[in-house]
Amino acid sequence: MRQKWFVIGIIFLFVGSGFISTSAQNFEKISLTSRGNWLYVGGTGPGNYSRIQDAINESQDGDTVFVFNDSAPYYESLIINKSITLMGENKETTIIDGTGLTAEAMIKVTAITVTITGFCFQNCQSNITYWTVYIRNSLGEQHHITQNIFRNNNNNALYFIAMYSDISNNTFYNNSAALLLDYGGNHTVEHNVFLNNDESIGLYECHWNTIHGNKIANSSIPLLIFMSHYNNFSENILDGNNHGGLDSLASSKNTFYRNIFSNNQYGMTLTASQGNTITGNNFINNSDYQVISIVHPLVGVGLSLYYHRQYVRNGSFFSLLGRNKWEANYWSDWNSSSPRPIDRVIYFWSLRLLTRITGTPYPIRRPQYDWHPAQDPYDIRG
Repeated sequence: MRQKWFVIGIIFLFVGSGFISTSAQNFEKISLTSRGNWLYVGGTGPGNYSRIQDAINESQDGDTVFVFNDSAPYYESLIINKSITLMGENKETTIIDGTGLTAEAMIKVTAITVTITGFCFQNCQSNITYWTVYIRNSLGEQHHITQNIFRNNNNNALYFIAMYSDISNNTFYNNSAALLLDYGGNHTVEHNVFLNNDESIGLYECHWNTIHGNKIANSSIPLLIFMSHYNNFSENILDGNNHGGLDSLASSKNTFYRNIFSNNQYGMTLTASQGNTITGNNFINNSDYQVISIVHPLVGVGLSLYYHRQYVRNGSFFSLLGRNKWEANYWSDWNSSSPRPIDRVIYFWSLRLLTRITGTPYPIRRPQYDWHPAQDPYDIRG
């Protein structure tokens, strides 16, 4: 992590409910279809557990731990080291509360395949609990985090160091950092709602992800991509955020297709991020800039060498020197079928060293173009 933030600093130096409520009695006696057994927490049935962790400890791979809402809120720190399903009765009322927790995470997942659904996770504080839900397993086949609420967490609400996960139909609001995907990749993040978070979605050295159909509003950092490649962003709506819509740092070969960037301070910023494809998007009423594209040659070369060292052993090489492709986007500030210029600012830091005239990099503008801008906004549902 320290190395990651050091690299970010260098770059800036150069550039400047889905569940149906049913009575507890009905659930306690019904034998439900599952690959394993069902264990129950709360409710009134004989043999039900009073603590979630006790039920997890007694479970086996393939089991389901079902948590009733009658004993909520639950004040527990959980460790899930088995491939189970943890299911709440109702995401609005089955609450796990982080008030007073002293563990590093409210829920720590180390098993290969885990499903968590139907819960509200709230009130974790960063000075004690670093993560609300922390999932770390490089061998993970398919984690499912779906139909949950993350609210009022002053830490990393959902943090992944894993592969092949599904994060869908969750609601994140009033969190410090809502969803962070760190290393790994091949995740699907779709149909989530992010509202009033400091940072909503962050990708850090995380590749081959699908980010689809999410809605992000009133966030300070709605969508941040750092050293992350070959990701597909489609039909996301980034509207009314405090600063920018999307910030990309040193990330290449990503595709942005049919997204809405509207009513932000700026729509998209690409910093030392090249070889991306931006097509069929709506850029509407972003107050300062629709798009900012910033490149520093030394940063590009340095990052290419860095990635060559990191990935050449795996036969992969990420080139950061290709041009971004802009095609058929809609621009609310461009009422013409002629090509729309995209500002591209190249900072020659070496010029400062040679001339010793100025204390800041010297910018040279070289515009790129959206050669066929759309004349009407696209109907993008999100």
